[in-house]
Amino acid sequence: MKVSVASLLAAMNLAACGALAPATCDAGAFVGGPELSCDQAIAAARAQYAATPGITELVVEHGSICPPNARCMPTGYIATVYAILEDGSELYVTVSIGPNGGVVADPPKPVPFDRDR
Repeated sequence: MKVSVASLLAAMNLAACGALAPATCDAGAFVGGPELSCDQAIAAARAQYAATPGITELVVEHGSICPPNARCMPTGYIATVYAILEDGSELYVTVSIGPNGGVVADPPKPVPFDRDR
């Protein structure tokens, strides 16, 4: 199988989108600190976003995805990692600590509502 240099560079750039996007996380809001660290959530989400082009930023929020004006309780075992794309749309990945104590992440999904950022 022949692979051109241009194809290889395009694939590398595509994979780098999620890997190089800046990530922010505010773990300071949770008393005692979360069981799932920001670094763990970001690493797991970057793996899920590896093939997603156009990511400009990753934002980690502890707890599951929560619609605007809803009362959702943050939890230290689950984080939602939002990917903001170049066109302004967003995807999210849910990262959690599984029953065996390992970190697991769901595949990316579109955010089903407009979030206040």
